[in-house]
Amino acid sequence: MESSGASETVAFFFCLTIFSASPAMAAGVADGVLIGESTGEVVSAPTAVDPMIRTHFEDGMYILVPKLAPTLGMCIKDNSVDAGGNVELGGDNGIPGKVFKVQRIPNTSRYTFTNRNSGMSIEWDPLVTEVDETASPASFVTQQPVTGEMNQQWVIEEIDSGYLQIRACGQKMVLDLANGLFDEVTDIRVYQANQTDAQKWMLVKVNVGD
Repeated sequence: MESSGASETVAFFFCLTIFSASPAMAAGVADGVLIGESTGEVVSAPTAVDPMIRTHFEDGMYILVPKLAPTLGMCIKDNSVDAGGNVELGGDNGIPGKVFKVQRIPNTSRYTFTNRNSGMSIEWDPLVTEVDETASPASFVTQQPVTGEMNQQWVIEEIDSGYLQIRACGQKMVLDLANGLFDEVTDIRVYQANQTDAQKWMLVKVNVGD
């Protein structure tokens, strides 16, 4: 007999709704325009999309799914509820830590991503950066108590073919799969925007309550 946890997991995935950059979104990207819930259909963006168009999403619970690994999602390592928990890619076993409350900051185009399991926000640390072989700065992303500081604020921007980039507020760096890898436990960092597939995401809305 299956456990109740397994049943909840099955029920959970029946509630997924794909949010991607769509023609409707492209038509309503000005500040103050709120994009409503999608029909559940994955819709590609127009072929010619300004990569810096800001996109508005309805506040709610989402899984952030990378283009390179559509069966995985951004999660907190080991479903941690502790400050400093690493942000990485996770599979089915990461469900509790994969759901984030995406909430728009009033009167802005910025969002916060708060993990449903821990109640903490994802942030990047401007004081802890590395430089890779291309001399580009990068910083790994962790969860931390909610502060409202700029390094916990993110801008959702259309790129192409229905995908999004998640940019660190006030920076040219975006959420990125470290070294272009896409296995479970791959670190998620902020890295110089380069429009590669390692920086393309979809927001998948889930019906799990607040």
